[in-house]
Amino acid sequence: MCSARVIIILLIVQTCAFAQNPFNKITTAGESDCSDVSNKCAWLFQKYIELGKGDSAKHILKFWKGKCGDKEPIFRATILLSLLDRNYSDNLIDGAVIDHVVNYQNRLKMIAESDYAQYDYYRPHYGYVPIGGEFDRFTKRWASSVMETYPASSLEFLLAEFYGTDPSRLLKEIQSKQYECSVWYNDYYGIVEEYIDLREFHFGLMAGIWIPTGGIKHLGVHPDAGFQFGAKKNKMNYYIT
Repeated sequence: MCSARVIIILLIVQTCAFAQNPFNKITTAGESDCSDVSNKCAWLFQKYIELGKGDSAKHILKFWKGKCGDKEPIFRATILLSLLDRNYSDNLIDGAVIDHVVNYQNRLKMIAESDYAQYDYYRPHYGYVPIGGEFDRFTKRWASSVMETYPASSLEFLLAEFYGTDPSRLLKEIQSKQYECSVWYNDYYGIVEEYIDLREFHFGLMAGIWIPTGGIKHLGVHPDAGFQFGAKKNKMNYYIT
């Protein structure tokens, strides 16, 4: 009986200490490095979600973004927290959403291929959150559980599915007219239009040798030289050789 009381008291003390001291490890004067801040914020954000403290999780995200900018893990956590609270809105987004989508897909590719070297070279690009670590596993589990609470035809379902069970369908689906008023649709087609209108110019040199055979071999061997230049406009290529 006494041992049971001791365990309960220890759990209460631990919970109270966590609740009373949420920011000390990340807001001290010497804690300005984004690498340290990201690791601690990712861990603390997860703990707050597990404890059902959504408001505290929002404060962590605000502090994290203020220190490190609009990084993919922060964007992902913001989207998933809004889905959990059932208050997702495009107004929550103030960055390039397709960049974050591609960044996350690259992260998943590295996990699948066990290729973590790229993260070591480009840590700022991946938000200083380790590839395939606890935060990635947590958000995937979390998204998978939230997904089933939304209709399959909704944007919220697509977002939860993207971060949970199927990262391949989102980019295809947001091209539909159904989502033409969303920031996802507009950002996607803004990038498409930018690249469709992008002009390309080409120039090349060619060299070789012409060796006639058969009845025309008496013409002799001759060098062959030339050049080619052209340009691309819209979907057409034009060349002069």
